[in-house]
Amino acid sequence: MGWIVDHPWWVIALTGAVTLLFAAFIPGIKTEQDFREYLPRDDPAVQALEEAEERYGAQIFSLIAFEADDTVFQVSTLEKIKDLEDRIAEIPGVEEVQSLLTAQIITGTEAAITVGPAAPGGRVPESPEELSAYRDRVMGSRQLRGMFVSEDGQAAAIMFKLDPRLSTVETEEIARKVEVMAREYEGPERIYLAGGMFEALEAQRMMTRDLKVLLPVAVVMIVVVLYLSFRSLRGVVIPLVVVCLGVIWTVGAMAIAGVPFTVISIIIPVILLAMGTADGIHIVNRYYEVAARGLPKREVVLATMSEMTSPVVMTSLTTIAGFLSLLATFLVPQRQFGVFTAVGMAAELILSLTLIPALLSLLRLPATGTKEQQLEHGLLSRGLARLGSGVVRHRAWVLATAVVLVAISLVGVPRLRLETELSQYIGEDSPIAQTMQVMDDRFGGAMQLAIEIDTGRRDGLKDPEVLARIAALEGFLEAEPAISTTSSIADMVREMNQKFHGDDPAYYVIPEDGRLVSQLLFLFTFQGGSLGSMALGDFSAGEVFARVKGIDSTQEIEDLMERVQAYLDENFNAHGIRAQEVGIAQVSISLLNRLVASQATSLGTSMVAVWAIVALLMRSLLAGLISLIPLVITVALNFGFMAYTGRPLDIATMMIGSIVIGVGIDYAIHFQSRFRLEYARTKNPNPGRAIEQTMRTSGRGIVYNAVTVGLGFAVLVFSTLKGTAIFGSLIATAMGLSALAALTVIPALLATLRPQSITRGKGGPKRSNRKNKVKGKGGKR
Repeated sequence: MGWIVDHPWWVIALTGAVTLLFAAFIPGIKTEQDFREYLPRDDPAVQALEEAEERYGAQIFSLIAFEADDTVFQVSTLEKIKDLEDRIAEIPGVEEVQSLLTAQIITGTEAAITVGPAAPGGRVPESPEELSAYRDRVMGSRQLRGMFVSEDGQAAAIMFKLDPRLSTVETEEIARKVEVMAREYEGPERIYLAGGMFEALEAQRMMTRDLKVLLPVAVVMIVVVLYLSFRSLRGVVIPLVVVCLGVIWTVGAMAIAGVPFTVISIIIPVILLAMGTADGIHIVNRYYEVAARGLPKREVVLATMSEMTSPVVMTSLTTIAGFLSLLATFLVPQRQFGVFTAVGMAAELILSLTLIPALLSLLRLPATGTKEQQLEHGLLSRGLARLGSGVVRHRAWVLATAVVLVAISLVGVPRLRLETELSQYIGEDSPIAQTMQVMDDRFGGAMQLAIEIDTGRRDGLKDPEVLARIAALEGFLEAEPAISTTSSIADMVREMNQKFHGDDPAYYVIPEDGRLVSQLLFLFTFQGGSLGSMALGDFSAGEVFARVKGIDSTQEIEDLMERVQAYLDENFNAHGIRAQEVGIAQVSISLLNRLVASQATSLGTSMVAVWAIVALLMRSLLAGLISLIPLVITVALNFGFMAYTGRPLDIATMMIGSIVIGVGIDYAIHFQSRFRLEYARTKNPNPGRAIEQTMRTSGRGIVYNAVTVGLGFAVLVFSTLKGTAIFGSLIATAMGLSALAALTVIPALLATLRPQSITRGKGGPKRSNRKNKVKGKGGKR
């Protein structure tokens, strides 16, 4: 530390060089919103989806809807649809594209059955007669109505799929290109873009807007709080410089490691701004106290850092441990969030222990005693001292109240609602949500369930019994209120059978004769019909599709899929026919099912890690346990509040517990560290007097820190992402509760327990002895 104080410009130059190095990589950072990337590659749902894509092609479709005030069956509108469809088909990476003009339709009778585009040659009808006949043909088709055109004829859709082997970057480029193309055709028709890649694109835009708005707001808010706390330029600039450099180092490290921004990790910069001021606040706060002793500048800085290095290192290590506990979760973005927030905290720790003393050594000392006297005898310090005295007198009531609140909260925890749907995280007022509503109203939903039926034998799908089971499955699915339409090979067979029998609706059934089924399918394919992923080339397996509408939560999807899987088990799997859901919905359910276990694991890991670090560094098992108690209270109150108010436990809010433990432990450490010092200073050790003085000094730093961190997190409330806004409000409240618990529950516990077991480590010297030796160096205190 002496070298740093004696050579501050070397420290500043080295810090600047490292900052420029990391900053150079920041422009290369990417974004990622593919839910499959949220899960480990060995997750069964991800593996099933990828295997289905290998066998059948893309499982996720995108949709562009044209909505007219009157009808889409106008030449001008149909020409726009045709032109856009043709342009999309020319984009490399587009695997399949269809519209109400080119989607196949079965026409004719037994004498002349034809299979071809809904519009002859896929062209736009020209004459009024052709247009009228075309409209009647489309609106009378079971395959097209409700799928490519709305029931009232006022909306039409272009559906397309991408090569599943495309990278995220390539998919994003196609999404941008298609969006630009589609917007060229707006007016008077309204155009909506739905599908995972468009949702990801909109989420990315919202994230970018958030960074541009939230970061400056966070900086301004932190500056205001720091100034109100210290009323000095150095009290503002020094902590602010540390956090800003820490953000640059962290984002640069993410770019170097190839880790993208997600809806979770996008808040890392704001979190580092909010939390990173803690070390600077406590160091500057202590600096003013030491400066009041009248020591020379060099000794003031050295004494400050000597007294603060241990608690700063402890708080940083426990915070880092709290975030690293997220490595115990299964979600890849949460792991990345935990690792790089920990990296950011480590960077800010290094800066706090090097750059802050270097900067302080270059500045003149504040007026002797003035600043510290103003702070220590100010309104806040007096109020905290009275609070400490009141807690000591009524410690039993304080502890009893905490127990009751925790009990009430735990009773409500089973009501917690789990959520993994991106649309829910983004919010009901977003363009994505509005588009989803249009898709529900016009096309029976933009979500698709994909069910694989694998007979395990060649031509298995030509078996009338298997086809009858598939038709019955469609009937079961369509009886579900949330399912609008279904499609499968059974539909094609029934449609062909009806046409083969003079278009008699009574023959819209599966023939009992397997030879007739084979003839119908041969005729269908001979006429140019394509079954796509509804059947493999050897007819051993295929997929059944269902459009889902009106479902906006993962829990509803899971309930639906449980009913579907029960039906599949009873009517397919029990009869030697493998049937399973292989679409993106199953990935969402897998996320949901693993959230709770992941939450418990990360919380348990963070608690054990934090307790071990505090107990080891303070050389007291009891001190470690006391530090955890206010955190347990805060976590319980947070989850109880979420349960009673209907806030969801999602991929962001499930991290609150680990963050509270990692960040909130700072307050407990600083309080106990100062209490040990004040308790050892008194001639006749008195817990009450030590608590009162601790509240005047470190208590003030805890309040400054809690307000700064809380307001920093509260900035997230202004996020355009609903989930991020909820996360911000909850974590900001939790920070305030954590500080309040540290300033009430810990004093009550210290006044109740034997202070010697906390102020003296087992078999070790008093912590204060070492501190007093440092303070004594150079003369008076």
